Formats: sequence, structure tokens, C-alpha cells
Amino acid sequence: MDDNKEENNMNENNEQKPEEVYTIQDASLEERLAANNTPVQTTEVDNTATNVVEENGRLKLVVQDDYYYDKAPCDGDLFAIYFIADTFNLLEDKSDLLGALLLTWLKNEKVKMTQKKTLFGKLINVLHFSDYTGFESILESEAYELLSSASKNYELSKKDFDKWTNKNKQEINIFFSRVLAHEKERYIGEGLISCKDPNVQATGTTKNEELIFGNQLIESAKQILGFSRYMKNYVQICNSNPDTKWIDAETWRSYLLVAEVLGVTEAVRKTFNEIYKNFDFFYYKSNK
Repeated sequence: MDDNKEENNMNENNEQKPEEVYTIQDASLEERLAANNTPVQTTEVDNTATNVVEENGRLKLVVQDDYYYDKAPCDGDLFAIYFIADTFNLLEDKSDLLGALLLTWLKNEKVKMTQKKTLFGKLINVLHFSDYTGFESILESEAYELLSSASKNYELSKKDFDKWTNKNKQEINIFFSRVLAHEKERYIGEGLISCKDPNVQATGTTKNEELIFGNQLIESAKQILGFSRYMKNYVQICNSNPDTKWIDAETWRSYLLVAEVLGVTEAVRKTFNEIYKNFDFFYYKSNK
């Protein structure tokens, strides 16, 4: 009899329990992402300090006023920073990406800058491109080809650049849109973005109001906002806190690339001019 009882208990234990069913509307972010068959990568976010609201059809972060971030966000990935900053309405001007790329190429010697005299004896800055094709990023390769196409025999002056941008604003804006779509698709593939409707697959052209942004992206957006504030107030921060260490030149050089994407380099113009000597700050402003 005991044997029969034990056998019945074993049968009960082996019976499969019905799967738990989650209502998508009531599910957590991670569960909604999983329901879209998308891998989930999230980091903890201090939700008491960070809020995401919609303002004039755009997403906006609400972060504590005293929040600063003193490292390059997104590991310095300019295209990632550009996409996230645009998504959360943190960009000053979309054309600032071009300036950051030019500075990157100058830093890495993919572009060189010299000064030459005009027919009237005035010294002007001139950028020298080449037929370099070794970029790892397809977006960077496209940007290099786009800007070098504005040159004459790989030489580009401000005057020629201004003429080219006035004639090719549509082409420039198409490139910016291409960057945003490419980065959105990348984050969709990484499981950090999905559609609110679990039956719809998100793409690079899906509108932001139809999407769910994972915690890791929101945290990156918060860091970008904190970094922007940090750069704007860097001198005041250092002067008000004697224990703050001044940034070394090489790190600062990298920080300025991020600051340029975000359009906050003006706040550190003096240091910028010391590191990027003779660089014409408004060289690449396509919409000014």
C-alpha cells in the first residue's frame, strides 16, 4: 500500500505544470521585450532620479539638477551618442556630428589641416582628405566619402564647404537620417528597443512613440545629459571643489569629441582652442 502511495506521489511530481501566461499590458519591460522574442539586456536605473516624459512629441529626460557624469558616455561611440541624444532631445544641432567626425579624423590623422594664403594674402584653414577606405564603421566610411566629395582634389576650404553645404543640404540630412535608422536597428538587434505592440517587429523607421526603450538606453541617455552638464560647468566644478582632478590632455581630447556631438564645446572654448590649435570652430556648421 505504501508502494502505491509513493508511486502516486511520483506521478504527481512528474506532471507538467501549466505555463504561466502574462498579460502584455500588465507585464514588466523585460517581459514585454521577451514576448517580442528579443534578447534582453538591462541595467539598473535610479528611477527616483530619472523620468522619461513626452514633450511636443519628443521623449525628454527629467533628471535631478545636481546630476553630473564625468566619463565619456557610450564608451565614446559618437554614433551611439548621436542617436540616443537625438532620441531624448539632447542635441543642440544635428550638424554637430560632422564637426565631431572631422575632429576625430584630425586626431587620428585621417584628415590633415594646413593654412594657406589666398590671392589677397589672407591665411585660411584648409582640410586635406585622401582616398582612405580603412574605416571599420560603415557610417564613418559614408561620412568620410560625403565630406571628401565636397573637396577639390581632396582639399577643402571653408568657402568651398559653405558652397557645397548650401547646394547639398538634402544629401546631408539624408546622411543624418541614415545614422539614426542604422543605430536604431542596431539597438533593436541587441534587444534594447522593441515595439509596444508585441505583434509588430520594430525597424529603423519605426516612430519613437511606438517603441519601448530599455533601461540600458535610458541610463545611457541619463549619462549623456550628465556629461553635457559636466562639460558646461567643468571650470566651475573644479574651482569650487579643490579635490577635483583636472583632466589630462589626452582624455580631454576625447571628451571634446563627445562635447562636439552634443554641441556644448562653446562652454570650454578656451581649452578647445589650446588642444585643437587653428581649428576653425564653425567650419562644419551646415545649418548656420
